Amino acid sequence: MKKSLEITLTTLHVGSAKRVVTLGLNGKDLAHDFLLKLGKSNPQGLQSILKRLEVVAEHDRIENRITFRHVGDQIFEVKTKSGLRFYTFPDEIQGLGCQFIVAACGGKKGNKKEQSADISKAKQLRKAYLKAKQAPSTKLTLVPLPDEN
Repeated sequence: MKKSLEITLTTLHVGSAKRVVTLGLNGKDLAHDFLLKLGKSNPQGLQSILKRLEVVAEHDRIENRITFRHVGDQIFEVKTKSGLRFYTFPDEIQGLGCQFIVAACGGKKGNKKEQSADISKAKQLRKAYLKAKQAPSTKLTLVPLPDEN
């Protein structure tokens, strides 16, 4: 008997085109953890990433391939001038509209090996999320913003 999975999507921002959420799988939300650590160690870096995510949420299409670019397998990299990276992927959830799921990981520019590992992790998380989303026993929870109805 397979154990049921739990997906938790925690809202960061609701824009006119998309909702930005972090991805939690079975209680583990790497994106949220990354943002919390970043807020303590680099508040300006955190604000830079959040601002870029807000811009993404306000537009149907993003033309700036420098700060927002496709890195393969539907994973998109949001990057800052200071070298921070945050990996996301788009998804639509029936009944909830278009979401922009934060692929639960981020990192610093570092070396190519570190960046490749972060991108691989984002791809694995996307794959696990899509598989869990299809399972009938999966519980999906959308956590709204505190002031959202």
